[in-house]
Amino acid sequence: MNASYNSGTSLFFAIDKELKWRIGFANQKWNLKAGQRYDIAYVIDNFPVNTSSAIAINDDFAIAELPATSDIFQQFRVGRMFVVREGNGFLRFSLNGTSRALSSLLACANEGKLRTASDYRAFGTTRQAVAPPAPAQGVTAEEKLEATQFVANILSTGELRDYKILTSSETNKPSMPDIVRTAAVAWSAPSSFGVLHIVPNGANNVDTLVGGVIGSDAEACKGTFASGKIPDADLPTMRRVFTTCSTDNEDTSHIEYIFVPRPNGSVYRFGTATLFSGDKPKVENQGLREALKKAVFNN
Repeated sequence: MNASYNSGTSLFFAIDKELKWRIGFANQKWNLKAGQRYDIAYVIDNFPVNTSSAIAINDDFAIAELPATSDIFQQFRVGRMFVVREGNGFLRFSLNGTSRALSSLLACANEGKLRTASDYRAFGTTRQAVAPPAPAQGVTAEEKLEATQFVANILSTGELRDYKILTSSETNKPSMPDIVRTAAVAWSAPSSFGVLHIVPNGANNVDTLVGGVIGSDAEACKGTFASGKIPDADLPTMRRVFTTCSTDNEDTSHIEYIFVPRPNGSVYRFGTATLFSGDKPKVENQGLREALKKAVFNN
């Protein structure tokens, strides 16, 4: 299926009998290089941001493979606006009418004999989709996508090892803590996870934001709580703090926050959390610090 927009860009969806589904973009004014891969980030309404790669088929057409999960499929069916970021540009698509169109497309794929009936039900054509989270006041889809690209650039510096940006299906799991499910971007590592929240109009109140985070973590801690600021002369415009909570069963959670004021008046609030037991010492997230130093100060 495909639809054309006033911007001159056409949007395509395709589902094959193996339940692989792809999305395509075409514009006669583009000058793509066939075979080149373009990293993209996309968001539907207020759902979490997802990332993918689009491959140019020719000079004006690129396709991206999307995960075969019911969550993403349902977002496209119930969503109203689809926003894509590639490089420094944005593509915006209204999703009006896609619910019936995608259901028809899936039915057509079903006629092509999907692997099992359970595969077909996994897309949940009759299952009610989970409602998107409430939007953070003042945070736009474009800002969420920009934040995702910022995080991706940081991860690509090589300072952070074995990190993976989480998809919306992963961040929306009930087992995930609120700090992950409410983040603009979240990523995971073997023994920790990281999040980025966007605080609009917070650049003039960074110290207030720091106090709010410490107070919130202190209230949530049901054991022994500690917090403190981490002075950093190399990052003069940022604030670094940590909070630690130790419970009776000797489990300790350690969270480090870095507050990064942005030129548009917003603040990026990074948080990295580690859970450990016993006497394992806490380790400052030097990797994130060094990556941010490169990304923000180019050194």
